[in-house]
Amino acid sequence: MNFKRSAAFLAASTLFLAGCGNHLGGVNSGVAKRSLAYNAAAKRRAEKGGKWAILVHLAAENNLYRFALQDLNEMEAGLPTDGSVDVYVLFDGIKDGDSAIYKVKRDTGMNGNIISEKISAPEVIPASNEIDSGDVKVVTRFVEWAGKNIQADHFMIDFWDHGSGIFHGAPNPITKGFGWDDKGSNLETSDLTPLGNAFRAASGKPFSIVGFDACLMAHGEIAYQLRGNADYLVASEELEPGAGWDYRGWFNALAQIPSKTPAAVGTALVDTYLASYAPGGSQTSGRDDTTLSLTDINAFTQNVVPALNDFSSAAISSMSSNKEGFQAARAKARTFYNRDCADLGSFLGNVRASVRDQRLAAATAKLDAAYRSAIVQTGNSPSRAGATGLVLYFPTPKQNINPRYSDPSKVAFAETSWKDFLKAYR
Repeated sequence: MNFKRSAAFLAASTLFLAGCGNHLGGVNSGVAKRSLAYNAAAKRRAEKGGKWAILVHLAAENNLYRFALQDLNEMEAGLPTDGSVDVYVLFDGIKDGDSAIYKVKRDTGMNGNIISEKISAPEVIPASNEIDSGDVKVVTRFVEWAGKNIQADHFMIDFWDHGSGIFHGAPNPITKGFGWDDKGSNLETSDLTPLGNAFRAASGKPFSIVGFDACLMAHGEIAYQLRGNADYLVASEELEPGAGWDYRGWFNALAQIPSKTPAAVGTALVDTYLASYAPGGSQTSGRDDTTLSLTDINAFTQNVVPALNDFSSAAISSMSSNKEGFQAARAKARTFYNRDCADLGSFLGNVRASVRDQRLAAATAKLDAAYRSAIVQTGNSPSRAGATGLVLYFPTPKQNINPRYSDPSKVAFAETSWKDFLKAYR
């Protein structure tokens, strides 16, 4: 059985959706009027969802190559015909000299042929036509190129490749962060910040959606790392099958959505992914361990993180009387492949069921409410019941705490009080 994003077969894909701004200056009254008219029209389009550009970082110089060709074919077969969605793929496969930027073209179906157009972008693809798709400098040049050259109301970036969560090599030493190239390097959690900054500087706006077609990337820490540079996160708490997202089904669904707001686009992605692995679905493989969620990053940053800090403070203050309760709540919390992480909603539910301290009870309820409101859509197969959308790094007392978790330059979430709670409850 093939796994796209498991210990040995993890694959990461992220989609960044962001709106390109218009920067026309008013040289004369005619130009000024045209500029104002354009901006007014762009605003109306954006309110209705507007034009989308989906950027796919398809890093397939590894054992996922055949799935990369399959997903490219799915994109071609499902691309909406109304011009509302453009898809640009930064491709790197196992053959030397096969790196390229493709603009996806509509094809008649799943025929195995790739007919998409190669785009000339020498600032991204060198004369050798070979890139290190795990090099953050290469990916940065791609998003800068997109921000400067593509006109759209919303942008999304999809990171397609292996993924291991927030750490490189944990808990399994063969995993390498996300977006890794077998002949090169890989991306790390901290790389999301310069990538997002570069795109925002080039386009004038943050990504509307960042997506990971990859295992284990639905982390609260990832959402926080993207703050200011993206509005929504789509990712899985659990491993993903080798086939990953159902691009054809998702694109077909987008064609039927009249108002392509970021929430609607992300919800369609979650729903079509889960449906594709349900009995009778287009990608059914006997798997019953799928999860995917859509998170409002702004709500997470503005509401969940302050509530989490309050919870951590209350928990640390009451630790002498509640330590065993916290440990029991963690032990019963829903976990996935990375056993040093736990589903946040599941843990909070366990705490609420057992806590008696008044201040702690209030802080837990506040955090739980903020968290639930930040999860826009989530889905899971029956065997993953209890998955609520995001995990946090949460080693048990028997597991060591990764020292990088206390370093904001590695994981920005170290700025929060969660790390202090982890140390106290052990």
